[in-house]
Amino acid sequence: MRRRSVLLLCDDSPSHADTVLDHIQALSASSRHDVHRLNPRGATLPRLLRLGAFDAVAIHYSLVCTVDHYLSPQWRAAISAFQGLKVQFIQDEYRWVEAVTAMVRQLGVNVLFSALPPEEMRKIYQDRLPGVRLEHTLTGYVPDRLVGVTTPDVAERPRHIVYRGRELPFWLGDLANDKVRIAKGVAARAEAFHLSTDIGWQEKDRIYGLDWRRFMVSGRATLGTGSGASIADFDGRVEETVREYQRQHPHAGYAKVASAVLRPYEGNVRFDVVSPRVFEAIALRTALVLFPGWYSGVVEPGRHYIALRRDFSNFSEVADKLKDDRFLRELTARAYSEVVASGAYSYRVLTEHFDRVVEELAPSSAAGPQLAYKAARVELGIRRIGEATWLASSVGWARQRRFASRLVRYLDRWPTASRFLIDPGRYVRKGGWALGRAVSRSATRKALSAWSADVEIRRRVPFSDLLEDLLELTLAADAGLYLSATYDSRTRSLDLLTVDCADSATAIATTEAALARGIRTVIWDHTAAGGSFRVNGRDSSDDIHVGETGRRSFDSLVVFAQRRPALAASLLLPLFGRSGESRPVGKITAS
Repeated sequence: MRRRSVLLLCDDSPSHADTVLDHIQALSASSRHDVHRLNPRGATLPRLLRLGAFDAVAIHYSLVCTVDHYLSPQWRAAISAFQGLKVQFIQDEYRWVEAVTAMVRQLGVNVLFSALPPEEMRKIYQDRLPGVRLEHTLTGYVPDRLVGVTTPDVAERPRHIVYRGRELPFWLGDLANDKVRIAKGVAARAEAFHLSTDIGWQEKDRIYGLDWRRFMVSGRATLGTGSGASIADFDGRVEETVREYQRQHPHAGYAKVASAVLRPYEGNVRFDVVSPRVFEAIALRTALVLFPGWYSGVVEPGRHYIALRRDFSNFSEVADKLKDDRFLRELTARAYSEVVASGAYSYRVLTEHFDRVVEELAPSSAAGPQLAYKAARVELGIRRIGEATWLASSVGWARQRRFASRLVRYLDRWPTASRFLIDPGRYVRKGGWALGRAVSRSATRKALSAWSADVEIRRRVPFSDLLEDLLELTLAADAGLYLSATYDSRTRSLDLLTVDCADSATAIATTEAALARGIRTVIWDHTAAGGSFRVNGRDSSDDIHVGETGRRSFDSLVVFAQRRPALAASLLLPLFGRSGESRPVGKITAS
């Protein structure tokens, strides 16, 4: 095989999920070709880099090719002018279809790696990307780090079912809604069949890092559905229509939104593929209870997973199987043997597929990228260090040693903070502005003092979590959003919802009553407004994202409500403005 030189453009920030980093690592470290990876996020094209030194350029799905912050206009112009092989990996193919395919045409991409089922792939891309070669791939594969790990026997696992789902935007359709529907359906029936479960679908239930693997092996089985969507939003019209309906009907659930808005679009594409979570569960010998689906042809009902009908009519049969140790051992052993141990879905399959395409289509005439590539990496590094240094010096060098020590201390405890390493200038500027706004509030200063003085609060609230909560509460209040408040006395949950118009007096009274009765969760739902907001006077690069999907839980407020209720009130009530206040219209425009 003739080795080709390949430039892999990707966002390899350590804050990404393991499955994203595994995908990047497989392409860059395991290829038979000379693959050189570079992160263009937040940077213009390095002056010393010449793409002509490479035989091929591959754009990873971790970069949103239509967004300037991920791929600047200079980068796009250079890629468009590049004469070698151009490869695009794509995921989340159910949104921005027209914009993304227009950009793929503009860049002159030759090969598109898509996870869509083959028939859906042709439906989406055949007319929009004439002449582009379509290659079917998976969203993820079995990472080597999970092969051969030691796991507890099913009889030693304390729970029958463990699961964490997430409510996704309604405009993705029925398939995406299945992630919550299966959780609620099983949770409602489990007790009657004497099943021990730990099932959650809210932001407050999320589990990360090593705790996630421990959680997965604490259950005999986990739940699952097809990954993807059953609606393709070609031009953003479906998303905007759903948001507009939610602004007018802020308390409408999925069923009402689907009936009123989504029915004409439902099923226009079926992006029903296997999730990396399926591979993970099989590798950890945790049985799968799945709604029937295609799952990219990887797993079969009865052979690799227990099929749960969508109407839950066979739940009693599923419950019996979850109590049968012998059945579960045979099921998980067979799934492990055929899916994991066989190597049929290892990352080597992805790498070999990529290598074959590059070898077949890429010319082998480039002079060699070593000097240009190394120079570009040095240049990007100098730029980022210089920008961060200049910004740091603007707040005084005398404070830098203390600041640096605290940054190192909390970096691994604040997942989003590791992005600082990729684009320090933007994060220092944005973080400095947000911190300045926060500490200008007396309630914020009192909260920080209370955290420092109260041992119990410090024990229960990591400083990084407290800081993120305080920053977001401050900026949300500054943005002048309309928030309604409801209190569920059964679950003691205070739910905040962004709406077009709200009665501040009612929201304040509801919140004060909730604090008096006691709260266990505080959840803010901002999905109807687009998942992010902008404080007046700031540009789009300073948009504040609410959680990962437009929902966020404020765990520190729960602790303050229990220990210092008056302080919790002073942090929460500014979100609603003053009682009877006439607030400006137009602040909720989705960004």
